[in-house]
Amino acid sequence: MEKKLVWDLPVRLFHWLLVLLFGAAWLTAELGLTELHFYAGYGIATLVLFRLTWGVAGPRYARFTSFVAGPVRVFRYLRGWLGGTVAEPAGHNPAGGWMILVLLALLAAQLATGMVNSHDGADAGPWYWAASRAVRDFGSAWHPRLFDLLLVFASVHVIAVLLYRLRPGIDLVGPMFTGRKVTGEPAIPGSRLPLAAALLAASAGAVWLLVSSAPPPTLADLGIF
Repeated sequence: MEKKLVWDLPVRLFHWLLVLLFGAAWLTAELGLTELHFYAGYGIATLVLFRLTWGVAGPRYARFTSFVAGPVRVFRYLRGWLGGTVAEPAGHNPAGGWMILVLLALLAAQLATGMVNSHDGADAGPWYWAASRAVRDFGSAWHPRLFDLLLVFASVHVIAVLLYRLRPGIDLVGPMFTGRKVTGEPAIPGSRLPLAAALLAASAGAVWLLVSSAPPPTLADLGIF
């Protein structure tokens, strides 16, 4: 086996930019920098939307069809991993594939609740004023809870990466920088950068349209009348 290109550049940039923006969202929330917190959230929304489209149109190992497996296959993989007999795939393994889906789902839910969340009504998400009282209350209650859940699953992800470094001795971090991994499976021919740029631009445009189309608060909402 030899080192082959497995992770395309868009997947690698998505991974590390998501880490940076998630940290920025947490830090700006802690410091009360609401406007910057919103922009970090819009950036995450763009990345999540891009990854969903890239999971359909991207190279082989970026596609959901290459790593999303049924529960039986996941169970067999985990049993083989514990016994040291499993053959590691070039891309995401079946268990890791489900972790990706869970993290993307939690991020999407976190973003949705942030859109209708407000701490005091002054600094509100773009769709806060258009939402009903029940939806606002739901967003306010679940936005911090979903963040805690994301921390839990992100921690599990990091622990799994460390366990892989110990057994079976596979480095999962390095390939997320270089894109290359030791494998007997075929390499990807390239990163499809023009397509990735077009999908990223479309994702950013969709997020901008979603935010800019939100109705502003009425005078009654602001307590003027």
